[in-house]
Amino acid sequence: MLKNPVLLRDFYFTFTLSHLKVNIMARRRVLCIKSKTGAPRHEYITHIGGDWLGWNNQREIIPESQAISDLTPPVKNSYYVKDSKGDEAEVRVVTHPNGKKFLTTVADYTTMDNLAKLQECS
Repeated sequence: MLKNPVLLRDFYFTFTLSHLKVNIMARRRVLCIKSKTGAPRHEYITHIGGDWLGWNNQREIIPESQAISDLTPPVKNSYYVKDSKGDEAEVRVVTHPNGKKFLTTVADYTTMDNLAKLQECS
């Protein structure tokens, strides 16, 4: 089996020639969220939006469930949050004790979830 990884800007392609299988990995910056006011942390975010373009060439806002699928192998995209100082925090999927999966950021210099600090998407 021949594999030939190629890195092009923010996309990672893996071509498996014997099976014609292609895995694509994109790194996307999250700029805004849609949230439920007063909801518990694991149910707070309903959608995320960012600097990537959708099928209609407009900035896209996707449901949290789609972002969770995107972050889960076999197609593992990457999302991150960047603050005003340029510090980045990776978005990851965690599972609440009740079994619900939700988005949060990898711990950085604060204990605050960087996603929760983002502005609401319009």
